[in-house]
Parts: sequence; C-alpha cells; structure tokens
Amino acid sequence: GAYTAEQAKAGEPLYAQHCQSCHNREFYVQSFRNRVNQPVAFMFEEILGTMPMNAPGFLPDHEYEAIFAYVLQLLDFPAGDTELSYADGMMFDVRIVAP
Repeated sequence: GAYTAEQAKAGEPLYAQHCQSCHNREFYVQSFRNRVNQPVAFMFEEILGTMPMNAPGFLPDHEYEAIFAYVLQLLDFPAGDTELSYADGMMFDVRIVAP
C-alpha cells in the first residue's frame, strides 16, 4: 500500500469538508481510468494546483496527502505501513491502476 489507514482516516473529514460536494467516488473511478499507468504524483499535482476550486493550493501538503490517501481507500487501493508523501518523491513510484 502507498498510504496508511491512519492517513486515510485523517483525510476523510477533510475530503467531506473540501471535496465531497463536487467529487464523489464515481468521479475518481473515471479520473483514475483516464490516468492508468501514470504516477499518482501527476494527479496529486493537478489537485494541488486546482483544488479546492474556490482556493486552489491553500491546504498544507500533508492535508492534500491525507485527502488523496482517503481517495485511494475509497477506490479500494490497499493500505500499507508507509504514509503517502509527495515531498520524498514516492508518488512518482506509485502507478495508477484501473479501479
């Protein structure tokens, strides 16, 4: 897994507050289908630069990481022992697979 269960749990209320009104699970299913074999970093960078729509980039990176971990959990990607992290480059090593 590319995130921890604890990280996804921390992302759930942030997702509910900042994302859920516009982006449900099916939105992410389609988004991931359109990005199969790409590193998750590409999608994460897109989210950083465009979301939330009313204030792109205003959340700290660790909150975006927690939200993204929650999205991965929503899509049934398995949790692991290492937190999802952008700063250390790990997101470039994790590839999107079809949900």
